[in-house]
Amino acid sequence: MNIDDHILLWKAASIQVLDIRYTKMQRDEQLSSYRLPASGFLYTIKGKATILLDSKSYKIENFYIAHVGKGSCLHISAVEDIVEYYLILYKATLPLPHRKSLLALWEREKPFQLQYVFQVSNALTLQQKVETMYQQWLKQDNLEHFHVKALFYQCVYELLQQLSQQHVIVQQPDLVEQIQIYIEEYYSQPITRESLAHSRVLKKTSDILRQIFVCLSSV
Repeated sequence: MNIDDHILLWKAASIQVLDIRYTKMQRDEQLSSYRLPASGFLYTIKGKATILLDSKSYKIENFYIAHVGKGSCLHISAVEDIVEYYLILYKATLPLPHRKSLLALWEREKPFQLQYVFQVSNALTLQQKVETMYQQWLKQDNLEHFHVKALFYQCVYELLQQLSQQHVIVQQPDLVEQIQIYIEEYYSQPITRESLAHSRVLKKTSDILRQIFVCLSSV
């Protein structure tokens, strides 16, 4: 990931916050194979656990943040004591004025599909912002939701600032693996090119369709 390109695309993107959730998991509880309906940030404020993003395993604890792309499969297990986290779901689009100059970079970098996990350095500041976002989101008021959007940008700014200062391993999602997971989940239903192409996991591009054919030929 080129951090300058990453920041440029975040700057150009139009962001819509879709949902903010707070979850408390008890010891030995687990979240099984939750497929993300949108891109999201998972922010852990308490406890230790193991998370799987598709098949990639990460250890998380207090004040860890994970970015997950739409269609990725999230699994949380090995919960020690109580784990508390927030999940912020959002959608990013490229506005028309930027399409001509940034579309190729957008499609190549796919910044809102990237997977990465790291411990935040400004934990208390970020936690305060996220908790305020959650409380404001629950009010279902336009003005308060506008405040949520403003706070979201502040949080992203702080995270991008930290990403630019330290080496964080960034993963591109494995589309073939996501397709295989999709097939395993819906093996009892007729699987067609159309159903795969319209699933949340996939985009309608020729590259992905070629990957679908490879997966279908192996089952």
